[in-house]
Amino acid sequence: MAEEKSQSEAGEEQVRHELIDTLTSKFGDRLLEARVQRERRLQVRIRGEDLLPVVEFLKGSGFDHLSCISGVDYEDRMEAVYHLWSYSRGELVQINAELPRDKPEIDSLVPLYRAADWHEREAYDMLGIVFRGHPNLKRMLLPEGFEGHPLRKDFKTKPMSWYLEGEAEMWETPVEIEQDGEGEIETMVLNIGPQHPSTHGVARLVTTLSGETVVKIEPIIGYLHRGVEKIAENRTYQQFLPLTDRTDYISSITNNLAYVLAVEELMGVRVPERAEYLRVILSELQRIANHLMFIAAFGADLGAWTVMMYGFREREMVLDLMEQVSGQRLLYNFLRIGGLKEDVPEGWTEAVRNFLRVLPERLSDYETYFFNNEIFIKRCEGVGVLEPELAIELGVTGPMLRASGVARDVRRDDPYSIYDRFDFEVVTEEAGDTLARFKVRFREIFESLRIIEQALDDLPEGEVRSPDVPKVIRPPKGEVYSRIEAPKGELAYYIVSDGKSTSPYRLKIRSPAFCNLSAFPHYATGEIIPDMIVNFASVDIVMGEIDR
Repeated sequence: MAEEKSQSEAGEEQVRHELIDTLTSKFGDRLLEARVQRERRLQVRIRGEDLLPVVEFLKGSGFDHLSCISGVDYEDRMEAVYHLWSYSRGELVQINAELPRDKPEIDSLVPLYRAADWHEREAYDMLGIVFRGHPNLKRMLLPEGFEGHPLRKDFKTKPMSWYLEGEAEMWETPVEIEQDGEGEIETMVLNIGPQHPSTHGVARLVTTLSGETVVKIEPIIGYLHRGVEKIAENRTYQQFLPLTDRTDYISSITNNLAYVLAVEELMGVRVPERAEYLRVILSELQRIANHLMFIAAFGADLGAWTVMMYGFREREMVLDLMEQVSGQRLLYNFLRIGGLKEDVPEGWTEAVRNFLRVLPERLSDYETYFFNNEIFIKRCEGVGVLEPELAIELGVTGPMLRASGVARDVRRDDPYSIYDRFDFEVVTEEAGDTLARFKVRFREIFESLRIIEQALDDLPEGEVRSPDVPKVIRPPKGEVYSRIEAPKGELAYYIVSDGKSTSPYRLKIRSPAFCNLSAFPHYATGEIIPDMIVNFASVDIVMGEIDR
């Protein structure tokens, strides 16, 4: 077995921690368990009725980022699971709140964290956990008439019954008279999507208009829901890996990485040095490809077809490199638990170095095209301003958060793999508008080039796959929450192992695009329709990881 201890073994050690001591002193017997899982990871187990006072205390202690809310169905109980991150402390707390299985109810955290809104709705939809006090507790991935909750262990799979009664009027565009405080205004409901180029997939924006001004937006998702988390419970750990490609299919390598890191932590597997360096190189190439795709699609939404062709042209260079190592141009499936599928082919690193030389020259055309373009600046500047405090409260991460001036990046703040060995800048902009979100992604391409160059210079020889990974993977009993900085923001996998099965007992994907899209209605109103389309493009979503 591996030299490192498994996550469950490490958890058995009694490690003293200032916050654990404080929680124990303050809440006493109300804490069923309080322990250090590993460095930067704490776990607290409580009864459901004690959730609010514990979370209020943690938020007051600096845990200002609600990363995820999920749930687990056990034979004797249900658990609502919360992950809170503190930017100031650099620590993550996992809260397991135990609920009765026959009536799983718990207080909503929306009054404390506005980011809880969509997380709680998904947990209600998939597991049937009722969040008391939630302002809009209804299904979001499945239709309202759907019977049962698919992530419960006793859910019986059967042919889908789509209850469309009452759905038809949602597509109408009624004219209504509303009061806005200054008198009566006439409003109209307009459906944008779900089949529309500017929704970047099957997203639907139910938009309330007053003239051409957007006064309300409700994103409707679920049209692409494939039940990936349920499928994970019926596949081995190895078999599930290709499905991670198909969540964010624009960035499949980084989705592979988040998953294999979680399984490796559960098993205590040490990854060979060469594989770690190659993982970083591939991940940063994937980030570049993602941002080039963003630039291309963003240009298309503005009507700038020339730059759309530019973005696809440069992205093809990255796809050529990916094809050389994996044989694929979109769904690479090249990472493995314990390393890589195989080593990179001869001459590949030289091809990457050539790419490092060529791309900056090409990007100079982008700078001329965009930043000297009066029309582009006027279309983006001041549109969709997201204030930093609101961004944190809504759980926004990645380039969207950094565009609001918040210098947060998981690669630096909660390092994984070997990212702590590289020198790079966490790119920020202060304006928080659509233009700032574009600039952050554009500048991040250059930082990725810096990281790749450093990794190539230090790339060691050696194996690319750990010999400690057994053919049949059965991690010890435990749970893990593994985060990475994906191109779109914080991507995390929460995995529960029962210690007996070759499949995850529970697997939850914390999608950055899901959380970023949930924030969109809070800052995107007050614009005219064309500005709203540009603003929506700046979110950079892929519906595959939002719906899962």
